[in-house]
Amino acid sequence: MLSSVAAITALATEKPAIAQTVETIYSIAPGPLNQALAAFGRQSGIQITYVPSNAASKQSPGVSGRLSPDAAIARILTDSGLSYRFTNPRTIVISPIGAGSSQAGDEATALAPIVISGQSAYGPVDGYVATSASSAMKGDISILETPQAISVVTADRIEDQAAQSINEALRYTAGVRSETSGAQMMDNPLYLRGFQQSSLEMYQDGLRAVTPGYFGFFAADPYGLERVEVLKGPSSVLYGQQAPGGLINVVSKRPTENPINEVETTIGSFSHYQGAFDIGGTNEDKSIMYRMVGMAREAETQVDYVDNDRRYLAPSITWTPDEDTKLTVLGSYQRNDGDFYAQVPAAAVLLPNPNGHIPFSRFVGEPDWEYETSRRTAIGYEFEHRFNDTVQFEQNFRYTHLTNHRQYLQASGALVDNRLLNRTYNLRDIDNDGIAVDSRFRFDFDTGPIEHRAIVGLDYLWGKSRWLEQRGTATAIDIYNPVYGSPVDTSVDTTKSLSDINASQAGLYLQDQLKIDNLILTLGMRQDWAWRDTDNLITDTTTEQNDHAFTKKAGLTYLFDNGIAPYASYAESFNPIVGTDSLGQVFVPETAQQWEVGVKYQPEGFDGLFTLSAFDLRRQNVQTYDPSDPRYTLQTGEIRARGIEFEAVANLSDGVSLAAAYTYTDAEITETKTTNQLGNTPYRVPRHTASLWLNYELQQEALDGLSVGAGVRYIGETWGNDDNTFKVPSFTLVDLAVRYDFGKKFPEAKGLAASLNVSNLFDKYYVPGCFTVNGCNYGSQRTVIGKLSYQW
Repeated sequence: MLSSVAAITALATEKPAIAQTVETIYSIAPGPLNQALAAFGRQSGIQITYVPSNAASKQSPGVSGRLSPDAAIARILTDSGLSYRFTNPRTIVISPIGAGSSQAGDEATALAPIVISGQSAYGPVDGYVATSASSAMKGDISILETPQAISVVTADRIEDQAAQSINEALRYTAGVRSETSGAQMMDNPLYLRGFQQSSLEMYQDGLRAVTPGYFGFFAADPYGLERVEVLKGPSSVLYGQQAPGGLINVVSKRPTENPINEVETTIGSFSHYQGAFDIGGTNEDKSIMYRMVGMAREAETQVDYVDNDRRYLAPSITWTPDEDTKLTVLGSYQRNDGDFYAQVPAAAVLLPNPNGHIPFSRFVGEPDWEYETSRRTAIGYEFEHRFNDTVQFEQNFRYTHLTNHRQYLQASGALVDNRLLNRTYNLRDIDNDGIAVDSRFRFDFDTGPIEHRAIVGLDYLWGKSRWLEQRGTATAIDIYNPVYGSPVDTSVDTTKSLSDINASQAGLYLQDQLKIDNLILTLGMRQDWAWRDTDNLITDTTTEQNDHAFTKKAGLTYLFDNGIAPYASYAESFNPIVGTDSLGQVFVPETAQQWEVGVKYQPEGFDGLFTLSAFDLRRQNVQTYDPSDPRYTLQTGEIRARGIEFEAVANLSDGVSLAAAYTYTDAEITETKTTNQLGNTPYRVPRHTASLWLNYELQQEALDGLSVGAGVRYIGETWGNDDNTFKVPSFTLVDLAVRYDFGKKFPEAKGLAASLNVSNLFDKYYVPGCFTVNGCNYGSQRTVIGKLSYQW
């Protein structure tokens, strides 16, 4: 690998600053110059500084097509009487032709220049359309140039929809089946391209949010996020062990060059009371930037006796000693108090029952005994240093401490006499310390006519946990006439385990994006090693598990000058599986392969992005029940998922923003030892899902500041178990939003805004999914959220 790095460096040719030469597809319509400059900043990712009076009343011819930033800004400024200069590879200063730099600087100081920060994969986005993402290349890369489907949910969209969880933020995203377990606030269980994922597999700022060895619930809070990225399909080449459906990476709010000052208060259904703040600024020369985000919530949920309390605090600071070096330190503390709603038999909420169906507020545990608390403390940094125009070093690091205590009663078996529910008690205590670090070199160079954007890196994960798990019998409850207060005797158990777990993973990876004119070839490969030692403190035994895997990927994209980008790709993943079969043999990792073709379209002169993709994804070594001993599982299964996805996001010129999605998934169990499941469809995977969200800012002068939003979500029918013996009906839900920006009508109230959001407007009773005939989840009831915010 070192010899490869040396060869890359030797082949690199001397070239101008990368930001000035890398071509991007621009679609900026003719119009006022200040609007054209703002669009250029968003599309190029370059910061622009100019004095407002210099651009006042001037028009721009706009620019369309694939150009370098040099050529694009020159066309935008045609006949304006203005000139430009790069002060560094990522900053342009605009001034009148003939004005010296000192004069321009003096004028800028006196007249408070406008600073336009270009769109970044790590910073804020104006509206719903993100043009770049960090997940596919571990860097700020155009979505058009990535040979995989990527969805980005921006902070503006999260705010417009008043999303209270990652699950809710992804409601209108193609390929994602969110809230499969209902309105859970302690975790984010969802399906991606037909395969289940949990918060344990989520990434934050490019690093795994939960380190190996931890098993418990944890849900990040969307108020602390700049965006949510969904990279669809296997992603092991850059990230190592991962579920096959894709990768979800949340990007934290971080310091910006522009001041941020916001406070807000929220009230809502189920005694929801919340306060939050977001404060940020810089020193005079902007070499030091800081930000502090905080939130506190006291709330109940739709289920009786279940809370939804949260505390969140996230300080961050960025130091930029020079234009080539940057260090950002990110810290956070979050505490969640509540519970994960227990499942109930299908006879209680779905199948015919002479007693009817129970309300979704019904609690089937013991109020005085059941609760859950999760805490996560994290501190880390992102460091980057560019040595020259060819080589840059980057390192991300994070230490996390996680604790989870959960005690709950779980449904056990079918209803007795159609109303009595047997229960078991469950205790879980986990204490985890973990480290995640990713070090990489980035190389930007040419070999003849070929442009290269390559990364070579080594990442490492380590986690250590003390894990207590205990189960036992509990008293039954009449779910149609519950009487609470039965004691839970934890001194008697049916199973108990106490373990110390040490788990780690190391991966060496290489990826190169080769560009010849409009053709882009992406190649990647990775070698992984994973270790896990489990010390059983009750039996005084140790289980060792060592796995390794080699994964690869390849993709081809062609960028037409009109904004159309067809692509094709192949990718692999692996995921270690903990445990042994009935013969004591350690499980081997699950593997997956995906072929994908698609086309992305970013029209000229239109702030929007459209993606159409088709995929064939296969997952091997899936666990199935051992027919000779159902207490154990075998790794003889395979599941295949084929599908088509369409997604559109746009900010239209008449005040309309939209997010539309459609997903078709044909999932099938293609190999299994359970013969009656062969050829069946896995549970919770619908064949069709569709959604549409529209937000309209009214254009009439009398209604300045008023905007309304509405959305509809359709989830097709699913099977309730892998045996395919019963179905969960399809359902359609409607959401509504109203927002008023007081400052647009009343200048003295600038920064004051109010909003009202209603989810499941018609309070539809529905079941989101089941996994057995005795395991179904509650749907989300109608929820109203009202917010008052002030920015200055």
